[in-house]
Formats: sequence, C-alpha cells, structure tokens
Amino acid sequence: MKNFLITGARAPVALDLARNLHHHGHKVYVADSWRFPIARYSKSVTKSLKYRSPRFKFFEFKKDLITFVKQYNIDYVVPTCEEAFYVAQAKPSLSSYTNVFCDDADLLTSLHSKHNVMNLAENCNIKLPQTELITANNLFTIKQNLSSLVLKKEFSRFGNEVWTEPTDALLSTIAIKHENYIAQEKITGDEICSFSVAHQGQLMSHVAYVPRYRLPNSASYYFDPVNHTRIKQFCKSIIKKFNVTGFISFDFINAKDGTYLIECNPRANSGLHLLDKTNFADIIMGNAVKPQLEVSAKMLAYAMKFDALPKALLNRKTGQWKKDYHRGTKVVSTKSDRYWFVPQLLAATEVLTRALFSRVDIKTITTLDIAFDGVMAHESSHA
Repeated sequence: MKNFLITGARAPVALDLARNLHHHGHKVYVADSWRFPIARYSKSVTKSLKYRSPRFKFFEFKKDLITFVKQYNIDYVVPTCEEAFYVAQAKPSLSSYTNVFCDDADLLTSLHSKHNVMNLAENCNIKLPQTELITANNLFTIKQNLSSLVLKKEFSRFGNEVWTEPTDALLSTIAIKHENYIAQEKITGDEICSFSVAHQGQLMSHVAYVPRYRLPNSASYYFDPVNHTRIKQFCKSIIKKFNVTGFISFDFINAKDGTYLIECNPRANSGLHLLDKTNFADIIMGNAVKPQLEVSAKMLAYAMKFDALPKALLNRKTGQWKKDYHRGTKVVSTKSDRYWFVPQLLAATEVLTRALFSRVDIKTITTLDIAFDGVMAHESSHA
C-alpha cells in the first residue's frame, strides 16, 4: 500500500482518481486551496488538506506541500488541474522527499502554450492550423484575414479569452495589452478531446471523447467516448518524442480534410472519468497495465438536469436528452459513495462567495487562484 496526495481536490477528476486509487488498495489524501473541495467528502479519502494559493502564494504553497509530504509519509504527489504547473515548479524541492507524477515545468509550459505546442507537434502525424503570436509586425496581415481566424490568449483556459468572431476593435485592444495573444486559422468540424496517461515516454492509457454537452463557452459536462486511431497515434508519438510523464490532454477538430490539433492541456481532463477501470496507481508507479477496452459515457448529472434539460425543452429535443441521460453514468454520485447534495451545496456556495468578493464571474473564479499564465516563480522574487 502506498500513500498518495492528490492536488486540485475541487475537480471531479480528483474525486474519481481518489476512488480509483483507494479501490486498488492505497491510502489517499487530497489537497486544495479551497475550503470545501468536492473530493474532500469521498469515503475513499483518508484526509483533506488545505494549502495556500499556488498562483498568489507560490512559495507558501510549496512549503505546505513539503509539510504534507513529510507529515503523512506521502509516496506520490499527483496533480490534476492547473495547479500542476505550480507543482511542477515545486518538483525539484519535493523530489527530495517524494515522487511527483508530472513533468518538468519548462516542458509543461511549452506544451500549454497555444503557440509553442504547434512547433512541438511537428512531424507527429497530425494536421496543424496556422498559428502565430500577435505582434506589431503582423497586425496588418491579421486584420486583413480576421474572418478566417480565431484569436486567443496564449495561455487561456475553459474558453476564456477565445474569440471565434473577432473584430477590428478587439484586435486593437489586444495589440496594446502587455500579454501574449495568438491568431489561429479557423478550422471547421467536430471537436474531439483526448486524455492520456504517460510514464517515461510510454503511452500507458488513453481515451478520446466528444464533449457532447457543455456550458456556454466553457467546459463540457457529458463525455462520450470515441475510437480515433489517428489521435491515439499522435498522442503516442508526442509522448515518446518528449519522454512525457504524467497526465496530458489535447483538443482536436475533425475536419473534412483531416484531424487538426488545436491545443494541449498538460494535466488531467474529463477523459479520466472514462477510464474508471484502469489501475492508475500501477501506471503512476511505472508498472505495466492492461488497456481498458470498454468505456462508456460519463456525465455531471446536475449540469445535465439544470443546463442541458432546459435547452432541450426549449429546442424540442427532450427525446435525445433523455436517451443521452440514461446511457451516461454519473460522475459525482456512485453506489458506494453517495449523498452528495450537501457537499455540492457547500462547494457551490464557496464558488459564489469567492466570485462575489473577488468581483469576477463564476467561470473565472473556478481557476483564479490556480491559473497559470506562463510566468515562472523565481526564488529571487520571493519577499
């Protein structure tokens, strides 16, 4: 039996991972900078811990992790969400005491960059949309081709600061900001996401899925698995090319002329839910595992009820909604880990309270204290 510390406990994927590790005989601790993260309430969790904000108090965050690792004899630290970038920065210090299941910070940052990842993915047997940083030198060219472009912040997330119908005024606003934005060729087709688990350059487990239902301009909440050989081969190729270890996710567009890579999230995504029969502990420890051959649709049931159902009623598509709802398996509530109304209420209350006091929208507040914008922390900047 090993002791695992999962960070990013606010995310449903952390909850599912905790259950998986516990099911395979290990002791699981979870941690987050929120007070009421959803994974805290699982029967699979031995103890829930609270660290300081990875983004705003990085050095305190690193000290907290080291303290947890020492106090609870943690064998493996496993980041799940955007805090992974900060765990990676703390990895040199943490590695003196434990194993850290993620790659080095430089590689994660390059993969996360919507510009750099296109260079990294060259010669990996996938189509790449034309992508370039917006600079003073190319503003005129971009302006002449706005209708065929998508503008994005280089390190955007969950659809934040992504414009599929950009305007001249928007481009002018972007041009005067002291942040990196990209212009990417607009690809028309069907969106497919992938989730892979890698260990020392080997693809250990993989799934591709269609984000069947999603919040407006945000994350999906219904994950429908699909077989896609080209995407799997691409993931295998880039993982081997950069000797990747950890969770890595990609977004693609399946167009008429082929499959295009859109971006990379070098962390877990909702595809983890689909691999519920995979032994993640063995993968993390570098042991051989059998591939999971059967996968079925998963969903966040509360979002299906309160977002998808009203839309289905409005558009007279309740039949399709009902079919999808009944073939999907709930992510949060399971037969062995039930009674999630109060925990979800506490988590939702914390989200709303933080949004109110921070004066930002709910989508932004969910990652505000863990969001990574490509800037590394340095010891010399620590007061």
